[in-house]
Amino acid sequence: SDLDALRAGRRHTSGKECLPMSLTLGALLRRVQADPDPERRFIFLMPRPQGPCRFGAYNTLNQIVLERLGLRDHVRIWAPKEYEYFDTFNPSATFLIICGFTAADWLLEALHEVRPVSRDRAAVEEVHRRYERELLLLIEATTRRRPSIAAVTWESATGRLFGIRDLLDRAAREFAKHRTDRKLPTVLLAGEIFVRLDPFSNGHLIRELEQRGLRVRLAPFHEWVDYVDHHGCKLGHGIALADRFSRLLHRRLTDVTWNAIKPALTNEKLGSVVEAIHASDEYLPCDLEGEAVLTLGTPLHEWRKGRIDGLISVGPLECMPNKIAEAQLHHVRQREGLLSLTLSLNGEPVDPTVLDNFAFEVHGRFAARQKCGAAAVTAATRHAPRTAGCPAGTVANQPK
Repeated sequence: SDLDALRAGRRHTSGKECLPMSLTLGALLRRVQADPDPERRFIFLMPRPQGPCRFGAYNTLNQIVLERLGLRDHVRIWAPKEYEYFDTFNPSATFLIICGFTAADWLLEALHEVRPVSRDRAAVEEVHRRYERELLLLIEATTRRRPSIAAVTWESATGRLFGIRDLLDRAAREFAKHRTDRKLPTVLLAGEIFVRLDPFSNGHLIRELEQRGLRVRLAPFHEWVDYVDHHGCKLGHGIALADRFSRLLHRRLTDVTWNAIKPALTNEKLGSVVEAIHASDEYLPCDLEGEAVLTLGTPLHEWRKGRIDGLISVGPLECMPNKIAEAQLHHVRQREGLLSLTLSLNGEPVDPTVLDNFAFEVHGRFAARQKCGAAAVTAATRHAPRTAGCPAGTVANQPK
């Protein structure tokens, strides 16, 4: 998305809608109206979440705007519920789509780990662009062949994944050539899924933080797919034998793709959805569902493992799940020492002073932790007394 998409969307909305609504509507209208073929038909995918998020309910507003502009016959809005994302796909297509999501996330993971320590940032970005494009073409070509269930099972069992593993192997080798041993503080970027994954929506936050000497880990897109799958199973959705087999293939492809890209990385894989849910249990009621659980739980798990030095949580202005997480993050900082910054965004640039101050504190804590030789934060040590000069949330190594 970009500023033109935001302006196009706001011309047809009241201003009360969230940032993702205005951006997606504007991008859709620009794409349809700019197409040289007036007879072309489009399908607009807009999943509907349950819970307090209004974004999924805006598909009705999209239909009203399209009808008002005379575009209703050109665009079909497809708005599956969160437990029905793949119900209309055959299992082979579902497998390939999830493969694509996951592999794309790992390519981004490699980009964000290697670029800030590389001597040639442009070359690293070119590696990412090239393999991302190759991945898209590979998924499209494989889907057109309509592989059978037997073929999907075989590709999963052998770990070939229709060539995706080989693609990630090659990408990992190229990324690894650009990685240096430079040590940087690591910040996790979490929050509402659209805003955290769309660079324009979050003010190109990852680049801004990299310019301030930080390495950023981005909570991946497939985290939400995993959460919906886990929660649906908990509620009794997808417990048939075929669904269980599909879930087994899903876990297999996640492991295979991660192991393929791992040579380019020094980080451990982010904790699972189950680990994130368990981490958030101390702060959120167990019956609360949705993104607030992941926004709080994933950073908590990583902090307790000693894998991150801070958190930035982003979301649309007035986003309820993000506000719930923000309220609890204050308690997390007091109890466990996790430094966090919550940004509520509406398309305006992020105040650079806010980022400067956050980066300054992260660097200060990182330097103090390195100086103290602090132990990793764990559930057992987070309440231990601090050694003078050590940042909150760490304990100095003690003699054995």
